Amino acid sequence: GYEGEVAPGVVLNVDGAPAIIRAVVSGRVMLDFNPPLAGKRLLYEVKIHKILTNKKEKINSLIERHIGDDIKNINVIERQNTLTIDFGSLSIEKPELHLQKKRIAEDILKYIKGIEKIEFKEKIEKVKPSGEEKPQQDKGQGQ
Repeated sequence: GYEGEVAPGVVLNVDGAPAIIRAVVSGRVMLDFNPPLAGKRLLYEVKIHKILTNKKEKINSLIERHIGDDIKNINVIERQNTLTIDFGSLSIEKPELHLQKKRIAEDILKYIKGIEKIEFKEKIEKVKPSGEEKPQQDKGQGQ
């Protein structure tokens, strides 16, 4: 239960969502679940650091928007109208990356002209113990 004053302006946590009490009338409480800035006019000051003109830079920027610094671990290859995004073993190491694929593809298809299809590539390799380069051969002892 809730302990404390029930009055307009008080913020409550209702099932994990913040709500502001707007009115209390005849034992009924009107809650507002809108964010505090909803319906207000906002002014932003923006500083442009770089304008992307190269297609590959634009694609990498859209991918980086979803996966952050992990962009350095992937390879992007464009052939005709198909883009292949090679995650290597990154998507195995970070399973949450699987959830970002749809958003990455939607952004690229929406904002990059000439791309009609996106393929995702992944790779899993057997990890060799250190020092094991070649299989050792039997020296012919006993049969």
